[in-house]
Amino acid sequence: MNHEFETVVPFEYQKAIEFEEDLAAVKRNNKFCIINKKGQTAIPFEYDDPNIDVEDWRTSTEYKYRFYSGMTAVRKNGYWGVIDKDNNIIVPFEYDDVVIESSSQIKATKNGVDNLFDEHGSPIKDDRYSLD
Repeated sequence: MNHEFETVVPFEYQKAIEFEEDLAAVKRNNKFCIINKKGQTAIPFEYDDPNIDVEDWRTSTEYKYRFYSGMTAVRKNGYWGVIDKDNNIIVPFEYDDVVIESSSQIKATKNGVDNLFDEHGSPIKDDRYSLD
């Protein structure tokens, strides 16, 4: 429901994360998809439950499953990656955690090692981080 108490997302989902950049993640049958404000599927049901507390998202700096600068961190087959609004993979699904730190920097952690990527998925050299 929106601020005027109008139904925006039909009550057919187990969970819904509020709209960001005109898109929202919704859960059905333990999988997530991305819908637009018309309720149409923009990205199909293929992503895992992020196991985050949707009610406490504001206390999290990660904002998983929320779009930021046209991209979002999502989980598939137990691993995190980053996709864009067209479901193109920016960072592959092989990381234990992913944080979109800014519009041009993504931090992906694998086996305790942080890796930096730009908004296109290209590695960024930074002396504080290791690159695979």
